Amino acid sequence: MTPRTSVSGSMLLVVLCAASPLACSADPNDDPVPRKNPGSGATSNSSAGTTSTAGTTSTAGTGGTSSNPSAGGSGGADTAGGAGTASTAGTAGTTSGGAAGGCTPQVGAAADAMIVDVDSTMSNAINMPRVGYWYTFAGAGATVTPPADPSGKTPFEPQTTGGANATAFYAGLTGSGGSYVGLGFALNDGGAGKVCTYDVSAYTGISFYYKSSHPLRLALATTATTAAPKGTCAAECDNHHGTKIATAAADWTLFSAKWTELTQDFGTLSPFDKTQVLQVQFQIEGVWNADTMMVDAIEGEYQLAVDEITFTVD
Repeated sequence: MTPRTSVSGSMLLVVLCAASPLACSADPNDDPVPRKNPGSGATSNSSAGTTSTAGTTSTAGTGGTSSNPSAGGSGGADTAGGAGTASTAGTAGTTSGGAAGGCTPQVGAAADAMIVDVDSTMSNAINMPRVGYWYTFAGAGATVTPPADPSGKTPFEPQTTGGANATAFYAGLTGSGGSYVGLGFALNDGGAGKVCTYDVSAYTGISFYYKSSHPLRLALATTATTAAPKGTCAAECDNHHGTKIATAAADWTLFSAKWTELTQDFGTLSPFDKTQVLQVQFQIEGVWNADTMMVDAIEGEYQLAVDEITFTVD
């Protein structure tokens, strides 16, 4: 894997992290939940903050070099990183993103298309004005670098040379084993264990560069596909809206998807609600085995890298 370079006001996050290492750790209660769909295999982890009673558990976004990472594939990050930590958040409430516990929904502006180029922050933080942090997640039996570390003691380290479009920094992982593995981030990290909603109505889709040893899937978690109490899903959850990228790529390759192209693979289907987005995830999945009724482990060693992630407006 190769790394990339550049700087922005988001470097403030790195300073804050240096001043308070605890702000960079992940919550041990953050737990990705494998997708149950018999047709597409394993991953997408669960949840992110909607209104709720106390936070549930869910495995870990790795820690980062800037302030707290959002949680492992599902719940939101807090100053300790991670999602769904116990909280004083509201009991009931129809507002998503944990609004009863202090979440503030955010609305994207068409002028703010760049989500994360990694060079601007040179850390695990995404680009301002959005607030979110890179994490990794993986299924049982996987060995992944950067590790999906519930404690946050091993921060997520972006790669520093070899990014897309002659840049330096990028987000990537390597590993082997497990039925799923991936990287992700929240778009509106509410802190204190919450991931708040982000409205992507100003955009028509998403675009990014990737390198991968295996086919992968782009997934956008919303409140409807995220289990309660962080979301509103009551059964067959984690069937996030997304699209499969069937072609592995050894060199940086541009991929774009419109919101209208996003689909679900299993479970209770719901329309893609552009006002209720919580997480963006990139994942490699094993193949569903109809004989064993289980998802097979990912074959061989894998590499996954993403960079220059932007919303599209046409």
